[in-house]
Amino acid sequence: MIEDVIDQLEPDYLIWSLDAAGDTCDNMVNRNPEYMQALVKRRSNDVKGFLFSAAGNDVIGEDLLGAPVLGRLLKRHRPGKDAAWHVDSAELATILSSLEAGYA
Repeated sequence: MIEDVIDQLEPDYLIWSLDAAGDTCDNMVNRNPEYMQALVKRRSNDVKGFLFSAAGNDVIGEDLLGAPVLGRLLKRHRPGKDAAWHVDSAELATILSSLEAGYA
C-alpha cells in the first residue's frame, strides 16, 4: 500500500482529512471548497495547523471531460528531440498558473 502524507502524519497527530481520491485543486478551491466550511466550523477548537495538498491529479489525472491531462501536456515522441521538447510549454504554463492561483 502506498502511504500518503496523511498516513505519515497520522500516528503522531490528530488529523481530520477531507481528501478524496482523484480530487483536483480546481475542484477543491473553486467548485467544492468544503474545507473552508470545515475550518469555519472548527475555528473555536484550537486548531494548530492546516495542510492543503493539491497538484498531482491536476497534472496526471483527468480533466472535467474525463480526458487524461497528460495527453494535452505531452507531445508525441519525436526521435532526436530532447525531453524538454516533448512537453507542451504553453499547456504546462496554463496548468501551473491555475495551481498557483489555487494556492493564493
